[in-house]
Amino acid sequence: MQPFRPYLNGYYDAGNQLAEHIKGRIIQATAQEGLIKEGLKSVEEFEARRCRVKEAFLRALGGLPDGTHPLRARVTGVVERPHFRIEKVIFESLPGFPVTSNLYLPKDLDSPRPAVLFLCGHSREA
Repeated sequence: MQPFRPYLNGYYDAGNQLAEHIKGRIIQATAQEGLIKEGLKSVEEFEARRCRVKEAFLRALGGLPDGTHPLRARVTGVVERPHFRIEKVIFESLPGFPVTSNLYLPKDLDSPRPAVLFLCGHSREA
């Protein structure tokens, strides 16, 4: 292993070093994962691998909550618009972990309708 060799001959922006290292590891892991997937020859092999990957992922997360706690949802405000209203909702995803959300409700519906769930993550811009 020669970790410094790429950086000894000239200028290197050390500010990007960690991101570049992580990117390299991701590329390597993705290639390895592709080879593993190509090697699966049956539905049974796929299902066994799926179970192993899911279990490893859940262990890495620290498990999932049991889902028995109350959401404690409450509406903190309502914005009225001509064809819909927006309910400002706070609920607890886990006890003590509040989540803010907006619920857009069309007016004048006479029966249940499909819904769209949009989850906005964090980024440099938001």
